[in-house]
Amino acid sequence: MPKLLSTIYFLFLLNYLSFGQTSLISSDELFPNLAYYKVLDLRSAEEFEKGHIINAQNVSRSQYEDSTYAYSGMMPTQEQLENLLTDLDIKYTDQILVYDSKGNCEAARFWWIMDHYYRRFQKIPLTVFILDGGYEAWGGRDSLLSPKDTHEIRRFHLNS
Repeated sequence: MPKLLSTIYFLFLLNYLSFGQTSLISSDELFPNLAYYKVLDLRSAEEFEKGHIINAQNVSRSQYEDSTYAYSGMMPTQEQLENLLTDLDIKYTDQILVYDSKGNCEAARFWWIMDHYYRRFQKIPLTVFILDGGYEAWGGRDSLLSPKDTHEIRRFHLNS
């Protein structure tokens, strides 16, 4: 586990050095700006149903891994990631916020996958932020509910 945490922190350091900003956002910074983010809850469906950040969409790990391998955990293909982002109605210009309740391991993995495809195609801005402290840092602010916007869904392509 310490090696995994070291790897995660290394990825954040690499991001900071590469882009001059951190990918972590505090709950206090997020709260007044929540409307500007597409929020992805990377916890289990059961945890999500018990409570989640306003307008969050629940995404399971199986949705962003390549299931064609005999073992789990492989990075999704370009097509799998495009399909997921399309299904979530995420556009190139959206800022994405991810969180989980496992020390942000799932959130860091999602960030890393998006960073990989950003560097490969350099067509999408790297706008994935991780909620510092995960869901627990949100502090029960989910009692404020707001309706989800409805608008046209456009196909997401990483290399077009």
